[in-house]
Amino acid sequence: MKEKSKITKVYLKQIDNIEQLDFIFELCPYMEYFKVGFINLLDIQLFFHTIFNNIKYNNHHPNSLCLNIPTADDKILEDIKETIKYENLSPPFIIKRVLDNVYLKWK
Repeated sequence: MKEKSKITKVYLKQIDNIEQLDFIFELCPYMEYFKVGFINLLDIQLFFHTIFNNIKYNNHHPNSLCLNIPTADDKILEDIKETIKYENLSPPFIIKRVLDNVYLKWK
């Protein structure tokens, strides 16, 4: 794509595969806010790894992510923190879970 969109806020009702996620990051390089209503993937770690790789290697820097993960628990939050640490992403960030939603916000 020669022309990049200036879209800064993206809300998707559902994501079914990693290719859709890559497409969104390619289409919206200026995205600051990203929310997904339902993640229809078995491998949630791969989902986060893909997001963090886009942030790290493709210079995408959303200010916040909101993801609806019905199976979210404290272990998933710790896994996300470890993945962020492993990927050497710039801290500080806030991560919290409210009901089925996981929020990540970079300061």
